[in-house]
Amino acid sequence: MKKLIIVSLLLALFIALAACGGDDDTTTAQDAPGSVAQNSDTADSEPQSSGSDVTEPVAADLREEFFASHGGYWTEMDNGRFITFSKNEEGVYRATFAVWNAGGPFPSGEVREVKKAGDGLWFLIITIDGMPDDPDWYGDGWDPYDVTVSVVDNDTDPASVLCVAVGDSVQRTYYHHEKPENPFLQEPDLIGDFVSKYKGYWTESDGCFIYISEEDRRINFSKWNTGGGSPSGNITDVSVKSDGSYKVKVSVDAFAGNEELGGWEAYEFILEFTDLKTTDPETAKANHPYLSGYQTYRHHTEPGDPFIKEQEDMINDFFTKYDGFWTEKDGKFISISKKERIIYFAVWNSGGSFPGGQVFEISKDGSGMYTLGIHVPAVPDNDESTGWEAYDMTLNFKDLSTDPRTASADHPFLKGFNKFYYHTNPANPFVG
Repeated sequence: MKKLIIVSLLLALFIALAACGGDDDTTTAQDAPGSVAQNSDTADSEPQSSGSDVTEPVAADLREEFFASHGGYWTEMDNGRFITFSKNEEGVYRATFAVWNAGGPFPSGEVREVKKAGDGLWFLIITIDGMPDDPDWYGDGWDPYDVTVSVVDNDTDPASVLCVAVGDSVQRTYYHHEKPENPFLQEPDLIGDFVSKYKGYWTESDGCFIYISEEDRRINFSKWNTGGGSPSGNITDVSVKSDGSYKVKVSVDAFAGNEELGGWEAYEFILEFTDLKTTDPETAKANHPYLSGYQTYRHHTEPGDPFIKEQEDMINDFFTKYDGFWTEKDGKFISISKKERIIYFAVWNSGGSFPGGQVFEISKDGSGMYTLGIHVPAVPDNDESTGWEAYDMTLNFKDLSTDPRTASADHPFLKGFNKFYYHTNPANPFVG
């Protein structure tokens, strides 16, 4: 925004200076800034003294500097507009403002002067060539005219500039390239670039994934460990938005359906994919046919849910660290069995059935508190106690890092959190 304000102020200054150039309302190319007026009456006259021996410095000609760094093609993504800066065989610096694959004449002319206003802010003073009328081709032409164009460098890769092109009224972003063709219309290259960069699996935390195949340029949308068909199809188009995100058009194949899943007609799905520029792991924000909105996806090359593997690793680590018995002073205890991979809750020296079962999920927060989901199987009624239907329960458990070892945890027979003491012998340590 600061650059735009500076550009606007400097443009206003140039316009004001031009307006004060003389009494005539019309400025010709001969009278334009940077040109030398040819007047035989004054050429032979004696130089007039200004009363000072100080010589005014000559403004630096920045055309060579500008064209050295900006020569070539600059194309805007969405509308095919482009700008060229080049030096012809006669050594004339020129600029052209046109549209790829469009007929008719476009503004083109000699860059007579380049000014620089701060780092990355340029002003080009251009005399646009005149064009005669041509009723059979493009219609009305125009006379030569002068125009000042601002160019603002962006810090992007590839290089880009902001510019309001001659013949346009909107400031647009133009990207640099060397080849004389619109780089944003080369669909096979954009598709190839996308699949080459992002091939492999992209999985979100609930198991939905996107698989991008480089071999056949297809995308599959599915969920790990579920049966039935899943939407998949060829990539038919890729476009890059101004923020660097991708719009990927996928022609999803029709699916007849099976016993597990109903079918669907062929349809078109637009995958919106934004690289989040992270490493270890790489992540992206994207949409998915199974989900609403946008989720964060983790990249991996091997087939399988990476979040499930993380869960398994964390569960194994928990059982290894806390295998044994944890008892509070009133005799309620938590049994954590690494061998059986189950956790159950009971009371020493009391009969009946007690809840417990396998851990199916685990998480750990920044304070070190574990939260474990435990699947409790159904238990029928018996002579000692009433049974129950299968259900899931939660254990919250935090190692207090004391000696002897203690933990803060909840228990279905107690309210809130209590302190539990670690032991390996299957007996109440507070009795006897």
